[in-house]
Amino acid sequence: ADECVGAFLFVQGPGPPGLYRRAMHDGLRLAGDDSGFEEALGQLDEALALNPALAAAREWKGDIYRIRGETNSAIRQYESLLRLAPKARRRLPLAELYFAVGRRMALKTLLDESESLFPRSSVWPHQQALLALHEGDSALALRKMRIDRKSTRLNSSHW
Repeated sequence: ADECVGAFLFVQGPGPPGLYRRAMHDGLRLAGDDSGFEEALGQLDEALALNPALAAAREWKGDIYRIRGETNSAIRQYESLLRLAPKARRRLPLAELYFAVGRRMALKTLLDESESLFPRSSVWPHQQALLALHEGDSALALRKMRIDRKSTRLNSSHW
C-alpha cells in the first residue's frame, strides 16, 4: 500500500502525462487492500484542492471508485472529467456504468457525443449497435454496424 500512495505523489508535480498514467497503473496494481485506495483517494483529494482542473486526478478517482464498486461516485468523477477534458479516454467506462445503472438517456447522449468527437473510431457505432440490439431496435443496430464496419476499414492501417 505504501508503494500505491507514493505513486500518487506524481499527480501534484510536473511531468509528462505518460508518467501520470504509469503511476496510476502501478498504484492500482500494488493496492491489494482498501486502505491503499483510501490513502490514494486522500492524495488525489489533496491534488484537487491545489488544482481543481486536474483531469488526471478525476480520472483516477473514477477508476478507483469503479474498481471498488462505488458506481455513483465513479460516474460523478468521470462526468467531472469529461467537463474538464471532453476528449478524455474514460468515455467507455462511463458508458458501461450508465448502462449498468439504467441511465439510458445519459448513455445515448454520451454515445452520440463520442461518435461525433471520434468519427474515425469504430468503438462508438459498435456500442450504439449493442444498445440498439438490447432495446430491440434491429434497424438502428444494422445501420450502426454498417458504420462500425466502415470505421474499422478506415482504421485498418493502424494495425
